[in-house]
Amino acid sequence: QHYFIQSNLRRDMDSISGAYNGLERTPLSFVVQLGYSVGHILNDLCASCWFTYLIIYLTDVQKKSKDFAGVLMLIGQIGDGIATTLVGVAIDKINSRYGKRKTWHLIGTICVAASFAFVFNKCLGCENKSEAVQQTYYG
Repeated sequence: QHYFIQSNLRRDMDSISGAYNGLERTPLSFVVQLGYSVGHILNDLCASCWFTYLIIYLTDVQKKSKDFAGVLMLIGQIGDGIATTLVGVAIDKINSRYGKRKTWHLIGTICVAASFAFVFNKCLGCENKSEAVQQTYYG
């Protein structure tokens, strides 16, 4: 039974990545669809907590205006939309010896780790500059 579940999971993952089982794609089972749905909801809840915390940090700790925080969030969402599209296309076209997605997970982890420190620190070298300069730094 364990082998059956594992083979079903492999079949479902193959159908997501575009692999063909014979001449037809294998449809995702209800359980796998439910799993992806729950994962997406939890991802959105995590993002909501992150955005809320960031706005509170910017307005209450850094003493930035609400407009500053809002524009910064907008810049982040636009950047995310563009990056998601470009990375999605690149993932489909590029293949490495580690597979299509593992390399991109590593690249994403490194980018987030490198940029995360800048979010919760003062603007290095521009503490006394205009809000537009600081927004460019944080954005």
